[in-house]
Amino acid sequence: MLGLAYPAAAQIELDSNGRVGIGSSAPVSTSQVYLKSAREHGLKLNLDGVGSGNAYGVYSFIQNGYASYRFALWGKAQGSSTQSYGLHATGTGASNQNFGAYGSATGGSQAYGVYGVASGASTNYAGYFFGNVYATGTVTQLSDSRFKRDITTISSETKSALLELKPLTYRFANVNELAAAGLPRASLADGVHYGLIAQEVQAVLPDLVSQEILAIPAEDLSTQDVPVQTLGVNYSELIPILIAVIQDQQAQIEALQAAVRGAGIDVPDATSGNN
Repeated sequence: MLGLAYPAAAQIELDSNGRVGIGSSAPVSTSQVYLKSAREHGLKLNLDGVGSGNAYGVYSFIQNGYASYRFALWGKAQGSSTQSYGLHATGTGASNQNFGAYGSATGGSQAYGVYGVASGASTNYAGYFFGNVYATGTVTQLSDSRFKRDITTISSETKSALLELKPLTYRFANVNELAAAGLPRASLADGVHYGLIAQEVQAVLPDLVSQEILAIPAEDLSTQDVPVQTLGVNYSELIPILIAVIQDQQAQIEALQAAVRGAGIDVPDATSGNN
């Protein structure tokens, strides 16, 4: 066993199997690094003006000989810190495009460019986006009957409650207005929007309103805003209620048409689209 002493109690160990340990006298991997320090960086790499092509702070490549799972990069953060990031990525300063995180997957039976799972907390988001979301493809929700229980038709009370909602136009508060109201900075969409007020929806359709946490990302990871509880509306589940109301109205129209025709008055078919 070769032990080399380095400043700040750093130590490199090379065992008989050729495994290298930094800060570990018994490495279990080909190379293992163990650091216990008050310093904020376990490993810090800087590239400054290196070459003229692509620059990679860390480049990891795995191939061949691994039959199960392969992780080119695997990160885990745990402990008693206020916030833990398994992976924190920032892209900034480019003249064209900046990507905080870029995911790409090809081949196989299924390919996921980005796959997120969240569990075990009081609030869980597999994906949380602090800003607008854009998709060139479709957004699909699980709706397979095999995964559903207690299936019933939408009640007349729920359909009546829909008519109590007040669609509105509005704009989101800007940064200065948020600060004046004692609310944290938030990246809210510009322009005029159309929607509902969550508090009003909660009064008549509470199942469509949920308590959410406005998670403010720390700009420099040295400060943290206090998370704010907000209300969110599940707009997508308004659609089945709308369909049920339209179906009821269509049935009423057809019944009235039948009654009018029975009186000998010719009226167009309500489903034909002709006036």
